[in-house]
Amino acid sequence: MLLDKLEEANRATQRRRLLLAAGFFGVVVFLGLFLLAVFVLQTDNDAATPDESVLRADNSPVARTPDGAAKPAAKEDDVTRLRPDRPAASATPPARVEDAAANAAARDQFKVAIQAFQKVVEPGLTESAFAAWNADAQTTLLAGRDEAFEFFSRGQYAEALTRLETVSDQARQELAARDAAFETALAAAQNFYDADDHEQAADRIARARQLNSTSEDARDLEARVARLPEVLTAIGKAAVARIENDLEAEDRHLFTALSLDPARTELAERQTQIRTQLQESRFAAQIESGFSNVLSRKLGAARTNLKNARAIYSGRSEVGLLSRKIDALDQQLKFETLMAKAGSARAADDWVAAEDFYAQAGALVADDPKVVGDFQLAGEVNRLRTELERILDAPERLSSRCGGRQRQRAGVESGRRRRTQPVFGGRITQSGPPD
Repeated sequence: MLLDKLEEANRATQRRRLLLAAGFFGVVVFLGLFLLAVFVLQTDNDAATPDESVLRADNSPVARTPDGAAKPAAKEDDVTRLRPDRPAASATPPARVEDAAANAAARDQFKVAIQAFQKVVEPGLTESAFAAWNADAQTTLLAGRDEAFEFFSRGQYAEALTRLETVSDQARQELAARDAAFETALAAAQNFYDADDHEQAADRIARARQLNSTSEDARDLEARVARLPEVLTAIGKAAVARIENDLEAEDRHLFTALSLDPARTELAERQTQIRTQLQESRFAAQIESGFSNVLSRKLGAARTNLKNARAIYSGRSEVGLLSRKIDALDQQLKFETLMAKAGSARAADDWVAAEDFYAQAGALVADDPKVVGDFQLAGEVNRLRTELERILDAPERLSSRCGGRQRQRAGVESGRRRRTQPVFGGRITQSGPPD
């Protein structure tokens, strides 16, 4: 870690300083002791016995010099000061103790401050976006940070802390100013985009991205600005289609514009209106075509129209009415098909099949008199044919002896035929003998 390296360098520097200071102090002490010894020896050799008869005004004796001149005797304080056997005071001054404690506290505070600086301030200070904002400020602030490290490495912790705090405050102010400029550029880009001014919007968003390259809002707006020419082209084509009353073309162009910029709510509202009109138009066309196909007896086409109409608006009353018309046409076509088959069976003398077809047709249209008459005719023919076949299977019944009895039975059967009652669609129809 940088702080550990700085502290190691600081300890090495302090060791070198201590060695130099100790050597210098040793030399000074040695010279001092040497000079003091020379002075004391010289004083002992040259001193004379004081003449007690000669006193100074303060009653202190005056010593005689070798030439007989008198000189004042040394005071007790002076002797004490000059005598090497009196040790000097060695206690550390209180001011130095306080300075050391303050320096140690500054060292700990610097460690905390540099961690906060490197985590919060330095990332924004060193990025290229900040250089684009103010390159000179970036150079100055980074140099101030390096100066704080230099102070720390020399053991000047208080100076290092002061310098780092100054750099941090200045950096935060510059970063705040940069952020304000970014917000201004972003807002201007948005305003020009809303006004469909591509050139100005592109210029402002480029500046915003230069000041803050990590902003998601700026990145999104930049992409929308890049697509703005295509959006404006699609909007123009939609306007032309609207003038020409070509709703389908207008819908296509609006779809293109919204796919490029979904945030344009006014286009989405217009597209909703257009699609509602187109749905109404398509629904009406399907209903109209369905009724026309019913009248033209085109059952398959009418059913297709009904399916398409239900896919658009399934609950509309027009759908129900068309459905009933189609059901009626279906019944009518089935009835006509059965009657045609019955006629073909009669022509082929297949009265059993004809009677069955008439019965199915009567189940569809019970009140049709032709169905009722033809059904009765086919039934009578089939009954006579069955009776004839039964008689032919017993030829003895044709003898003269039985002639009267046969005529009597024929009269009875004729009466029974008049009471035959075919049923169609739940209604009973009274029938008589065939013509």
